[in-house]
Amino acid sequence: MRTFYIAFILAFCSANVFAQVLQEHEFSLKGKIANYIPTSDTKSFQLMFNPLEDRSSKLMVNINPDGSFVYKTAIAYAQEVYVFYQNRRYSLLFSPGDSLQLVIDPTVANIKDPRLLKDSIRYQSLINAMQDPDSLNKYDMNDHFIISATHADFMYKLYRKVTNNFSPDSAILFKKFAADRDIISLGKLIIWNVQHQTTGFTRDVFLTRVFLDALSGYQVKEFDALWDEKLISDPWFISKIKKRRNEIVQYLSNQKTGKNATLIADKHHASEFDTVIKKYAGKVIYVDFWAPWCSPCMAAMPASKAIQKRFKGSDVVFIFLANRCSNESWKATIANNNLSGIHFNLSDNEYKILAERFNIVGIPHYLIIDKQGNVINPDAPGPEQKMMLTKTLQKALVEKSKVD
Repeated sequence: MRTFYIAFILAFCSANVFAQVLQEHEFSLKGKIANYIPTSDTKSFQLMFNPLEDRSSKLMVNINPDGSFVYKTAIAYAQEVYVFYQNRRYSLLFSPGDSLQLVIDPTVANIKDPRLLKDSIRYQSLINAMQDPDSLNKYDMNDHFIISATHADFMYKLYRKVTNNFSPDSAILFKKFAADRDIISLGKLIIWNVQHQTTGFTRDVFLTRVFLDALSGYQVKEFDALWDEKLISDPWFISKIKKRRNEIVQYLSNQKTGKNATLIADKHHASEFDTVIKKYAGKVIYVDFWAPWCSPCMAAMPASKAIQKRFKGSDVVFIFLANRCSNESWKATIANNNLSGIHFNLSDNEYKILAERFNIVGIPHYLIIDKQGNVINPDAPGPEQKMMLTKTLQKALVEKSKVD
C-alpha cells in the first residue's frame, strides 16, 4: 500500500509497474480529506484518467461526511491520474494491483508523483520535436512501462499524425470516401496507415483507437466489415474492443422512446424546414442541430432537458434535428437518454442544405425562431448557457406578445 500526504510520501510499497504483458487488475484508492468540513461544493472530488487507447475520462468520487472516501477500478497498465479538489491538482501514479492510501490537504500546492517526471520530460521533448522527420527514431514503440499524461498526449498527437499521413494518391481517395461518407473504405485506409508506420505496442494502441472510434458512431455493421482481431497482438486490447461492441449492440437494442419525445420519421417534412416552422406558427422555436456520435451535443442534453422543464407550458417549442446518423442509433440515443422534445432525423442532403443556409460549420448548433417564423438568432446560446438562453427565450416570448 502506498500512502501520500500530498506534500510528501509517508510510506511506499507498490505493485510492479513494469509488467510486460497487459493484464487488468484491481486498483483501490482510499483516504481522507484533511480537516474536512462538508459543504455543497466539497461532497466529491474528480479523477481524470488519460488512457492511451481511448479518450480521457473524468469521474467523481463521493466524500463521506467524515471526510473519508473509497474508489476501486480495474486497470491494465501504470498511468498518471489527476486528482482535482478545491482548485488543486494532484498528479498520482495508479498501478494495476496497487492500493493507494491518500490524505488530501487542500492547503498544499499542486503535487506530481516524482516517478512520473522522467517519463513526462522524455515525452515532452518528443512532442517538441514531432515535426522533425527523425524524431521517431528516438521513440521506443514498445514503451508502456509508466504512462504519464504527457506520454498519453504524445501518443494522441502521434496517432493524429499517423492516421492523417496519406500519400498523394491516398489523400485523393480519402477526400472522396469522406465526401461519400464511405466509412468502410475510410477505415481501411487508416488501418493501412497504422500498419505501415507503427509496430508493437504502439500499433496495438492505434488500431484499438481506430476500431473504438468506428464504434463511437454506433456503426456496428461498418465496424464488423473492418474488424479483424488478427491485426492486434495483445489479447487485452481485443477484449476491450469486443466489450465495447457488445455494449453498443445492447445500447442499440433499446428503441423505446419516452412519452416526452415526439419522433417524426417523415423526412419530407424535415427537408422542408419552412414547412416545419409553419407547423409551429405562434410559438417560439428553439432548434438544436445534434448527432448521437457528437460528444459535445450529448454533454449538453441534461442542460437541454432542464431548460425544457423551465419553459414547460409556455409557447416555446424545442425541435431537435439529428444528422448523419442511422435511424437505429437516433432512436436508441433518444430512448437511452430519455430525451424530450420534437425530433427529426435529417438525411445527409437535408443537413447539407440547412448547414449552408444557416452557415453551420459544426455541431451542436442552435437557432431561435420567433412566433412569426423569423430566425432571430442564427447562432443562439446553447442550453449550458442557462441564464443567457433563458433571457433570450423570455425576450422572444415578450416581444411577440406585444405585437399580438
